[in-house]
Amino acid sequence: MELEAELEEANKTIAALLERAESRGVEPASAEHIARLDQRIRQKTRALSESEAQLREVNSELQAAEETKAQFISVAAHELRTPLTGIIGYLDLIAEGRFGDLDMPMSRPITALRRNAYRLKRLVEELLHVSDIDAGQVTLTLKPCALSTIASQVVEELEPLALDKQQTLTAVARAQPTILADEDKLHRAVEGLVANAIRSAPDDGVISVVTDYPPQDLYTGDWARVRVRDNGPGIPAELRQRIFSPFAGARSAKHHTSVGPDAAGLGLYICRGLVELHRGMVTVQSVEGAYTELSVLLPLHVE
Repeated sequence: MELEAELEEANKTIAALLERAESRGVEPASAEHIARLDQRIRQKTRALSESEAQLREVNSELQAAEETKAQFISVAAHELRTPLTGIIGYLDLIAEGRFGDLDMPMSRPITALRRNAYRLKRLVEELLHVSDIDAGQVTLTLKPCALSTIASQVVEELEPLALDKQQTLTAVARAQPTILADEDKLHRAVEGLVANAIRSAPDDGVISVVTDYPPQDLYTGDWARVRVRDNGPGIPAELRQRIFSPFAGARSAKHHTSVGPDAAGLGLYICRGLVELHRGMVTVQSVEGAYTELSVLLPLHVE
């Protein structure tokens, strides 16, 4: 239908040009010339139609591949979670001495096994979050939440990861807004921002998590805000939206490691998905070589 409309529009254009030529005293084109021109237009239209059909076919194949990938991730994550829960359970019992006291030679490998098992658990949970967001299966249980409290809890939980890099991680409540939100999912969203900052900031870096209200002249409406700022290398302008893509921050498979926060590069993708479910948004401000600041803005009144 679109191509037919384009053909009709082209014919109207030809008629208008002929009328203009006649009004200016220009000799009108012969019927043969018009027929050739009309034939060329029809050829171009057929070519456009074929190209459109090919694009639709490719798009359909890409969509099917994307659905297959999402389904594989979901199934794999669920299949991994069940045995992993049992492994972590037994490792915890062994570490607690439920099967007898651990001697020093055994304590070290058991500790390493637990640490890696919990890393794998975090990765599986992130894959499940991604699968649920992509499938539109995330539901929110809204209740009044203190945004500054959530930010402080995230900082307290992730501070050991920052200390491993000799980083300074602080929470500052310049305001204490209360919003309607799903506390667990909002906690996960803020956690994604802070984990990204820890990963991006250099050793001995400084990371601040600030709760406030954004300036009214910048954002229309009533919003609460959490700003996560680090003094890392910054993000080039052309990459500032790509950081929210799945696995955007992960290293290649050849050099990949699960060490460090959000090693899979899923944190910001999950963050934006959960924030948008709350009718909020995530913004990026960055100066290369100076800082990066990612902010979560959430409406103060949610229907």
